[in-house]
Amino acid sequence: MSLSTLAHPVVGDRLLTEQEAASMLGLKPATLRTWRSTGRAGQPRWCKIGRACRYRLSDVQAYIADLSDGSEVAA
Repeated sequence: MSLSTLAHPVVGDRLLTEQEAASMLGLKPATLRTWRSTGRAGQPRWCKIGRACRYRLSDVQAYIADLSDGSEVAA
């Protein structure tokens, strides 16, 4: 696998802003910021691009799928 392959997300797997990810999860952006700063286990994967934090759409969807056991997101 080449370095250029690793640097690009899967085609169609767009990066979400913090606000978009929070909206999909039914959370406030501040909740995601708190989870990142405290290192909360079980949060959606995220990446830092410059000063911006971004969430891959597929990671947010996987996080939602993992909640399918009926548990609720703890804010």
